[in-house]
Amino acid sequence: MTKKVEVPEKQEFVIDLSGWRVRQFRDYIASVGNNDFDLMSELVGLVVNEWPYEGDPHNPEAVLDLQLPELLQIAKAIGAEMSRSFTQGN
Repeated sequence: MTKKVEVPEKQEFVIDLSGWRVRQFRDYIASVGNNDFDLMSELVGLVVNEWPYEGDPHNPEAVLDLQLPELLQIAKAIGAEMSRSFTQGN
């Protein structure tokens, strides 16, 4: 059975990586590469302050309740913010 997943057109996320240390960056990259959704959901909850989905982004269970396309949008947004942080040095 296939189901169409609606992903909001306007993807707005408020992401703050300032609380992450090198350990969290390392663990996030590893969790994405290893499909470790439990660890990823914990780390997402530390940096995503707002999202266009239902539930509290700080709650790992809310992250795990997302559809895969929604999680991919968050991963892209976090990746873009990580890239910006590394290139701008903050």
